[in-house]
Amino acid sequence: MNFLIEFTTQNYKVRNSMAIHLKKLYPGSRFGGIISAHGAIKKYLESQKEVGYEFLYDITNIQEEFLKEDVPIEEIKDFEESIPGKSLWRFVAVDREWGYQFIKGSIPVMYFSKKRVNYENIQRIVGGYSRFFKKVLSGFNADVVIFMLGAHSVQAPILEQVCKNLKITYISPAITKIQNYFSITSNKEMLFPQIKEAYLKNIQGELVTDSSPGEKSYEEMHSSLKNKNSTYYFDQGDNYVKKLKANKGFSFIYLVLKRIATTFLHWYQLRTLEKQKAGKSSRYSFKSLLYFNYYNLYKVYQGRKLLKKSFYDTYNPNEKYIYFPLHVVPEYALLVRGNMWINQLFIIENLAKSIPLDYKVYVKEHPGTIGWRVRPFSFYKEIKSYTNVKLIPPYLDNHQIIKNSQLVITVTGTPGWEALLFHNKPVINLCEDFYEITGLSKRIHNIADLSKEIQSEIKRISEISTEERKRRIVCLLNAIIINSSWADKPLRVLGEEDAPVSEQEVMDAGTLLGNEIGKYLDRLQN
Repeated sequence: MNFLIEFTTQNYKVRNSMAIHLKKLYPGSRFGGIISAHGAIKKYLESQKEVGYEFLYDITNIQEEFLKEDVPIEEIKDFEESIPGKSLWRFVAVDREWGYQFIKGSIPVMYFSKKRVNYENIQRIVGGYSRFFKKVLSGFNADVVIFMLGAHSVQAPILEQVCKNLKITYISPAITKIQNYFSITSNKEMLFPQIKEAYLKNIQGELVTDSSPGEKSYEEMHSSLKNKNSTYYFDQGDNYVKKLKANKGFSFIYLVLKRIATTFLHWYQLRTLEKQKAGKSSRYSFKSLLYFNYYNLYKVYQGRKLLKKSFYDTYNPNEKYIYFPLHVVPEYALLVRGNMWINQLFIIENLAKSIPLDYKVYVKEHPGTIGWRVRPFSFYKEIKSYTNVKLIPPYLDNHQIIKNSQLVITVTGTPGWEALLFHNKPVINLCEDFYEITGLSKRIHNIADLSKEIQSEIKRISEISTEERKRRIVCLLNAIIINSSWADKPLRVLGEEDAPVSEQEVMDAGTLLGNEIGKYLDRLQN
């Protein structure tokens, strides 16, 4: 078995530990690596003795090489033809730099020259990645690519498509949003075909399984919500608000000076690391330092503004409303999973034109925007311009907003799942999500039908009994549990935990991850 592994700044130790375990599970396996991260990761991987990587490509600065090449127009056309959607622009829209023109409602996180982001250079980048990955995967004769979730780069969808074209297994560990269970996804959208298959067989009586694990999980999650001691993965968003509220006691001047100092230190560290790798620093120039300061100071000002009650409309729990929670931008859920719905202002406009006359649209900012991302204030101004739309504070209780709503509409993500699991609410998704298979939500394909879908979905869901809802959800939970593993620290297994971890904890996480991948690969072969 030949494994190609993607390594990042946070996951490289756990993934190396995973490789050690996969080597035991599949003796004689070969390993290669692609690194796209800061730090001396390549040095660490080369110095360890347990896994002999045949190659470790650090592609942090590989785009600069692509930009020197001619536009491989015929290769691009052939590659584009292999894509189901038949357009590489959807791949480009994933990228924070090359697809910046598609990322509405956000100020770019990093500085880049807009002259550089031109039509020819985009073609060079797309062609460069497709050619590079095809060469590496073919030369290595890869059987399995273990990719990384969360790469806001055109490289991610291109790598997936190259794997499809070459019939190479493409997988990554992913949180299931069911307590601490994690599973293996075979696509960048974080969907689980094996879970969908198990659910359909189970609900149709073709797969006889003990329902008690699903029942237990269902009761534990409801009890956890009731007792307000929820610890499962998707209950993390309010941490941003709590952190910012803790800073309210400090003066604005103090926070500004602190931000300038930390921005310079962070920029200097990144610049030094890039110079060590490439001998120069193109991305972390003095212009980028000025931009980082602008961005971070805007973030401080925005954070103060977005915590003020006066910035928002009044929330009325007795009013009839459709709830639309905003996504953070740029972020994986929207750029990758909700690729065709990045412009959330377009969605809000269509909601405003589609709701019944006695309804309102309640829009809530994502807590993660505060202190993490920056929006232009014109974004909020447009939301407030509709007389039947209300912008409500991000620090309100999400569950209460869902509970009092008539319907929840999401691009993709947690609020839709919470509405379905806890509150028996109608849910409309704009993109496919894992719970869609239960038939307790509706995905729309034509925005022109939104007004009809809202009213018909409210009526349809009201006719499904509580017992039937629970039966379908428990069946889904069972399908997830039999295709997943429990992790005490799921973020650690994914290599996303910021807190320092010991070598033993790294080895334990890697072993758990390796076992889950092994189970998944064995199921594929059978």
